[in-house]
Amino acid sequence: DAVQQVGGGGGGTSKRAGKPGGSDPYPLASLAIAVVLVAAHVVQETLGASAGFWALENLGQDRSEIWESELWRLLSCSFLHAHWLHLGCNLMGIILFGKAIEGWLGPWRYLACYLTFALLGSLTYQAVASGGIGIGASGALCGLLGMYLACRMGRKEEGHLELGLRSEEGRVGRECRSG
Repeated sequence: DAVQQVGGGGGGTSKRAGKPGGSDPYPLASLAIAVVLVAAHVVQETLGASAGFWALENLGQDRSEIWESELWRLLSCSFLHAHWLHLGCNLMGIILFGKAIEGWLGPWRYLACYLTFALLGSLTYQAVASGGIGIGASGALCGLLGMYLACRMGRKEEGHLELGLRSEEGRVGRECRSG
């Protein structure tokens, strides 16, 4: 692994180049997502059970309502959680994987990926679920986990992230622009 000196001369601290979260120690987009998720849950809990039922009925992923043109539910459901444990598990994954991915992609690309994964998770639920109302950020979290694994299996070379498998003859795979 390449190590670069930070802080100038010989007495600087070192950090690993190309490692998760290497460029910015504060994952601002990940923290912003966490704040929004916690705030939504605090409001829901503070206003009581009737507010929770209202949020579930009007913002949760009700498959039949989505088929009736309430498409906002495909994203709004990702900001609701059933209880603190559900929220806490999602937040743990978002912060752990999000910090690394945000360091690789930057905050705006990371945020775009997060919202895309949330939407794809909702579309998957819409396609395969047989009933019930879907809530939670698990779809977005699964997308982040997949992206984290793909990026960790690849390696940075000259501004590109090369993904793929190694073979006897060399590198087989494709490249993704990372910045």
